[in-house]
Amino acid sequence: MKEVIVEKRLVGEIVRHLPRRPAVDGPAEVSLTDFDPRGRDFLAVAADGLSEEIATGLYADPYTIGWMTVMSPMSDLAAAGARPLGVSVMLNLPVDLRRAERAALARGMGGACRALGTVVLGGDTNVSGQYVVGACAIGLVSKDRVVTRAGARAGDLLYLSGRAGLGNAYALSRFDPANTLQSFPFRPQARLAFGELLGRYASCSMDTSDGVIATLDELSRVNGAGFVISESPNMVLDRRTVNECIRRHLPPWMALAGCHGEFEIVCSVRPASESAFLAAARKRGLTPVKLGRVVKGRGVSLAWGGKAVPIDSGWLRNRAAAAAGDVEAYIRDLAKYAAKVER
Repeated sequence: MKEVIVEKRLVGEIVRHLPRRPAVDGPAEVSLTDFDPRGRDFLAVAADGLSEEIATGLYADPYTIGWMTVMSPMSDLAAAGARPLGVSVMLNLPVDLRRAERAALARGMGGACRALGTVVLGGDTNVSGQYVVGACAIGLVSKDRVVTRAGARAGDLLYLSGRAGLGNAYALSRFDPANTLQSFPFRPQARLAFGELLGRYASCSMDTSDGVIATLDELSRVNGAGFVISESPNMVLDRRTVNECIRRHLPPWMALAGCHGEFEIVCSVRPASESAFLAAARKRGLTPVKLGRVVKGRGVSLAWGGKAVPIDSGWLRNRAAAAAGDVEAYIRDLAKYAAKVER
């Protein structure tokens, strides 16, 4: 895994100039601050924004834009096992955005907050030449229940909070002329209830907002371990996603490779904790999906056919950045890479 991830390099160039005081060593889904050294909780903060998604037309419906504005940083809180306090929003709205569209945007944010049982804490609204929105989610994490991206080791089992792939299927439907999935609403939710289990049972965790394979690539780099997807596509992928891949003559694993994921959570669990983890999940009405395992070595492999096939996950991540908004070229490159792997 020698390929440098463009996004990580950019973040590193910026962060090295900033004063920081993280409460926990190692990469986490959120920034953790010890705001009260005598208290029981860390303050958890996560921020995310939407610009390219709007510019390319991936999110065109104002309600969806509002929904995703809130859900994106809230998903990071969930993957850190945080209890949300609320969200602050930043809106740069085009001057020609109609009143009905502004109302739909606000309803989307409100709907997302109500779905998660949280509130808007305030924010900033401006008229701009570019449509850009973002949010900062704030929550609390118990100091004795901290989970980060680090901590996995060979022998651990990999689980998903739910079936994955629908985010990439949705993106394909938005940009493919066939538009066979155009009618389905994309309303992914931050998995806060699942996040409550992480601090007790998970050795590492991360959300799948950038796609499952990108998530596993990052976890492999952080943990210095290999991550193998071994469970069948019928077990791992959302059924609509499998059907969509079959219709388009694409291998189902491609639904895990694109850069537009959903808000499921990948976590690693020690074998000795698996039974207790699953029992606690069932008690909460949750149905974790087994994804694979952590092995010695590095990188991401796919073992749906029995033999593990290495996936160039670093290239896949960087190709999304290199596409620079050229969605059609990006999809063509993914299809070419899939054909190469299939051979």
